[in-house]
Amino acid sequence: MFWDRKIETLKPKELQELQFKRLKKTLGLVQNVDFYRKLLSDAGVKISAIKTLDDIQKIPFTKKQDLRDGYPFGFLAVP
Repeated sequence: MFWDRKIETLKPKELQELQFKRLKKTLGLVQNVDFYRKLLSDAGVKISAIKTLDDIQKIPFTKKQDLRDGYPFGFLAVP
């Protein structure tokens, strides 16, 4: 089914650690996308400066028009 007992019953601290690990992985992948490299650079955000989940506030939003402009292949980050 869709229930993942291990993930869905994590203690808050463990959940935050997992979320942060996945955030860092995602940020590592978006470095392969010109749009996100420019977006982060223009916002003065260095991925190495993201040290906690609270730092997610530093990351600029992607707007709907950005996604339209990059369609269909502008956001591919992995082969």
